[in-house]
Amino acid sequence: MADVHADAGRYGDALTAATAALAITEDSGDRRSSSEALNILGTIEALHGQLDAASQWHGQALELATATGYQMEIQEALVGLAEVHRRAGR
Repeated sequence: MADVHADAGRYGDALTAATAALAITEDSGDRRSSSEALNILGTIEALHGQLDAASQWHGQALELATATGYQMEIQEALVGLAEVHRRAGR
C-alpha cells in the first residue's frame, strides 16, 4: 500500500502506511518483512529529498537483512544507499 501512495505522490500517506507495516512486522517478530518495510521507508524518503532519513532507513534494512541472510533485501538496501549517494552528489 505504501508503494501505491508513493507512486501517486501522496508522501504522507506513503510514510504512514510504511510505518504501520514496520510496526506490524516488528511486533510479529518477522525480521525479513521488517527489512522490506525499512527499505520501503528509505525509498519513500529518497523520492522526497529526505536523503539523511533515507540513508538511515536503508542502513537499518541492510543491517537487518544481513543478519537474516535475506539476499533480496540486502540488494535492495545497497541499491537504495547507492541512490542516496548519487542524489547527494557523493
